[in-house]
Amino acid sequence: SNLRDLFAEAVEKQPSIIVFDEFDSVAKKRDKIDHYSAEFVNQLLSIMSDIEKNNDDVYILATTNKIDMLDEAIRRSGRFGKHIEVGPPDLNGTKQILGIHTSQKPLDKSLDVEQLSAKLHKINATGADIARIVADAHGNAYQRLGIFEKMDKGTFTKADIDNLTIKPEDFNKAIDDFVAEGKVTERKRIGFN
Repeated sequence: SNLRDLFAEAVEKQPSIIVFDEFDSVAKKRDKIDHYSAEFVNQLLSIMSDIEKNNDDVYILATTNKIDMLDEAIRRSGRFGKHIEVGPPDLNGTKQILGIHTSQKPLDKSLDVEQLSAKLHKINATGADIARIVADAHGNAYQRLGIFEKMDKGTFTKADIDNLTIKPEDFNKAIDDFVAEGKVTERKRIGFN
Protein backbone atom coordinates (compact mmCIF):
# COMPACT_ATOMS: atom_id res chain seq x y z
CA SER A 1 0.00 0.00 0.00
CA ASN A 2 2.95 2.35 0.64
CA LEU A 3 4.14 1.82 -2.91
CA ARG A 4 0.66 2.52 -4.32
CA ASP A 5 0.40 5.64 -2.15
CA LEU A 6 3.80 6.87 -3.34
CA PHE A 7 2.86 6.50 -6.99
CA ALA A 8 -0.63 7.98 -6.45
CA GLU A 9 1.03 11.08 -5.00
CA ALA A 10 3.50 11.20 -7.91
CA VAL A 11 0.63 11.01 -10.42
CA GLU A 12 -1.29 13.69 -8.51
CA LYS A 13 1.71 16.03 -8.49
CA GLN A 14 3.04 15.26 -11.96
CA PRO A 15 5.41 15.94 -13.55
CA SER A 16 7.36 14.01 -10.94
CA ILE A 17 10.34 11.77 -10.46
CA ILE A 18 10.64 8.78 -8.12
CA VAL A 19 14.14 7.55 -7.28
CA PHE A 20 14.91 4.09 -5.89
CA ASP A 21 18.44 3.80 -4.53
CA GLU A 22 19.95 0.31 -4.14
CA PHE A 23 17.08 -1.00 -6.23
CA ASP A 24 18.43 -4.55 -6.02
CA SER A 25 17.41 -4.68 -2.35
CA VAL A 26 13.70 -4.53 -3.22
CA ALA A 27 13.47 -5.64 -6.85
CA LYS A 28 15.60 -8.76 -6.79
CA LYS A 29 14.73 -11.90 -8.68
CA ARG A 30 11.46 -13.32 -7.48
CA ASP A 31 11.46 -16.67 -5.73
CA LYS A 32 9.24 -18.62 -3.37
CA ILE A 33 11.28 -17.66 -0.28
CA ASP A 34 11.29 -13.84 -0.41
CA HIS A 35 7.61 -12.95 -0.61
CA TYR A 36 8.17 -9.24 0.10
CA SER A 37 10.42 -8.79 -2.91
CA ALA A 38 8.06 -10.75 -5.16
CA GLU A 39 5.08 -8.66 -4.02
CA PHE A 40 7.06 -5.46 -4.52
CA VAL A 41 8.11 -6.43 -8.06
CA ASN A 42 4.57 -7.50 -9.00
CA GLN A 43 3.08 -4.27 -7.62
CA LEU A 44 5.75 -2.09 -9.24
CA LEU A 45 5.29 -3.72 -12.64
CA SER A 46 1.54 -3.21 -12.40
CA ILE A 47 1.93 0.45 -11.41
CA MET A 48 4.49 1.08 -14.16
CA SER A 49 2.11 -0.41 -16.72
CA ASP A 50 -0.68 1.87 -15.51
CA ILE A 51 1.55 4.94 -15.69
CA GLU A 52 2.57 4.06 -19.24
CA LYS A 53 -1.00 3.26 -20.29
CA ASN A 54 -2.30 6.57 -18.86
CA ASN A 55 0.58 8.56 -20.36
CA ASP A 56 1.34 10.01 -16.92
CA ASP A 57 4.29 12.36 -16.62
CA VAL A 58 6.00 10.30 -13.90
CA TYR A 59 9.62 9.23 -14.25
CA ILE A 60 11.18 6.39 -12.32
CA LEU A 61 14.93 6.22 -11.70
CA ALA A 62 16.60 3.27 -10.04
CA THR A 63 20.23 2.76 -9.10
CA THR A 64 22.04 -0.47 -8.45
CA ASN A 65 25.53 -1.87 -8.62
CA LYS A 66 24.12 -5.40 -8.76
CA ILE A 67 22.11 -5.34 -11.97
CA ASP A 68 22.41 -9.11 -12.31
CA MET A 69 20.34 -9.50 -9.11
CA LEU A 70 17.32 -7.65 -10.55
CA ASP A 71 14.23 -9.54 -11.58
CA GLU A 72 14.18 -10.27 -15.31
CA ALA A 73 10.78 -8.60 -15.74
CA ILE A 74 12.20 -5.34 -14.37
CA ARG A 75 15.14 -5.51 -16.78
CA ARG A 76 13.00 -6.30 -19.83
CA SER A 77 12.70 -3.67 -22.57
CA GLY A 78 9.90 -1.23 -22.01
CA ARG A 79 10.18 -1.20 -18.22
CA PHE A 80 13.06 1.20 -17.80
CA GLY A 81 13.69 3.09 -21.03
CA LYS A 82 17.37 3.81 -20.60
CA HIS A 83 20.20 2.01 -18.87
CA ILE A 84 23.17 4.19 -17.99
CA GLU A 85 26.38 2.60 -16.78
CA VAL A 86 28.59 4.68 -14.51
CA GLY A 87 32.08 3.38 -13.90
CA PRO A 88 34.81 4.56 -11.59
CA PRO A 89 36.16 8.03 -12.43
CA ASP A 90 38.93 8.46 -14.96
CA LEU A 91 42.22 10.03 -13.84
CA ASN A 92 40.97 13.59 -14.38
CA GLY A 93 37.73 12.80 -12.53
CA THR A 94 39.72 11.28 -9.68
CA LYS A 95 41.79 14.47 -9.46
CA GLN A 96 38.65 16.64 -9.45
CA ILE A 97 37.00 14.55 -6.73
CA LEU A 98 40.18 14.68 -4.67
CA GLY A 99 40.20 18.46 -5.10
CA ILE A 100 36.63 18.70 -3.84
CA HIS A 101 37.36 16.66 -0.72
CA THR A 102 40.67 18.38 0.07
CA SER A 103 39.63 21.97 -0.69
CA GLN A 104 39.03 22.76 2.99
CA LYS A 105 41.85 20.56 4.34
CA PRO A 106 45.31 21.76 5.38
CA LEU A 107 47.47 20.00 2.81
CA ASP A 108 51.22 19.98 3.26
CA LYS A 109 53.24 21.69 0.51
CA SER A 110 55.18 18.47 -0.04
CA LEU A 111 52.01 16.66 -1.19
CA ASP A 112 52.07 15.88 -4.91
CA VAL A 113 48.39 15.97 -5.91
CA GLU A 114 49.12 14.52 -9.36
CA GLN A 115 50.89 11.52 -7.85
CA LEU A 116 48.19 11.05 -5.21
CA SER A 117 45.46 11.22 -7.88
CA ALA A 118 47.28 8.60 -9.94
CA LYS A 119 47.57 6.33 -6.91
CA LEU A 120 43.84 6.69 -6.13
CA HIS A 121 42.96 6.07 -9.78
CA LYS A 122 45.13 2.96 -9.85
CA ILE A 123 43.12 1.40 -7.01
CA ASN A 124 39.82 2.36 -8.75
CA ALA A 125 38.78 4.63 -5.88
CA THR A 126 35.22 5.90 -6.21
CA GLY A 127 34.08 9.30 -4.98
CA ALA A 128 32.99 7.79 -1.67
CA ASP A 129 36.32 5.98 -1.34
CA ILE A 130 38.23 9.21 -1.95
CA ALA A 131 36.13 11.05 0.64
CA ARG A 132 36.89 8.35 3.17
CA ILE A 133 40.61 8.24 2.36
CA VAL A 134 40.88 12.03 2.74
CA ALA A 135 39.08 11.88 6.10
CA ASP A 136 41.32 9.01 7.23
CA ALA A 137 44.45 10.91 6.12
CA HIS A 138 43.29 13.90 8.15
CA GLY A 139 42.79 11.61 11.14
CA ASN A 140 46.25 10.15 10.54
CA ALA A 141 47.71 13.66 10.78
CA TYR A 142 45.98 14.10 14.14
CA GLN A 143 47.33 10.72 15.24
CA ARG A 144 50.84 11.50 14.04
CA LEU A 145 50.89 14.71 16.09
CA GLY A 146 49.40 13.06 19.18
CA ILE A 147 46.29 15.25 19.06
CA PHE A 148 43.89 12.44 19.99
CA GLU A 149 46.06 11.52 22.96
CA LYS A 150 46.08 15.14 24.11
CA MET A 151 42.29 15.25 23.75
CA ASP A 152 41.97 12.12 25.89
CA LYS A 153 44.22 13.62 28.57
CA GLY A 154 42.47 16.99 28.45
CA THR A 155 45.66 18.80 27.49
CA PHE A 156 44.62 19.73 23.96
CA THR A 157 44.66 23.39 22.96
CA LYS A 158 43.82 25.04 19.65
CA ALA A 159 47.51 25.85 19.23
CA ASP A 160 48.11 22.10 18.82
CA ILE A 161 46.42 22.16 15.41
CA ASP A 162 47.23 25.67 14.23
CA ASN A 163 50.04 24.40 11.99
CA LEU A 164 48.68 20.92 11.28
CA THR A 165 49.03 19.78 7.68
CA ILE A 166 48.17 16.49 6.03
CA LYS A 167 51.40 15.00 4.71
CA PRO A 168 51.99 12.38 2.01
CA GLU A 169 52.68 9.79 4.72
CA ASP A 170 49.18 10.41 6.12
CA PHE A 171 47.62 9.71 2.73
CA ASN A 172 49.86 6.70 2.13
CA LYS A 173 48.77 5.16 5.42
CA ALA A 174 45.10 5.87 4.63
CA ILE A 175 45.41 4.24 1.21
CA ASP A 176 47.37 1.27 2.56
CA ASP A 177 44.74 0.72 5.29
CA PHE A 178 41.96 0.99 2.69
CA VAL A 179 43.63 -1.57 0.42
CA ALA A 180 44.41 -3.88 3.38
CA GLU A 181 40.72 -3.94 4.33
CA GLY A 182 40.00 -5.52 0.97
CA LYS A 183 37.92 -2.60 -0.25
CA VAL A 184 39.72 -2.61 -3.57
CA THR A 185 38.00 -4.90 -6.00
CA GLU A 186 37.03 -4.75 -9.61
CA ARG A 187 34.38 -2.04 -9.55
CA LYS A 188 31.05 -2.98 -11.00
CA ARG A 189 29.38 -0.26 -12.96
CA ILE A 190 26.36 1.34 -11.35
CA GLY A 191 23.32 3.07 -12.69
CA PHE A 192 20.01 1.80 -13.96
CA ASN A 193 17.15 4.06 -14.94
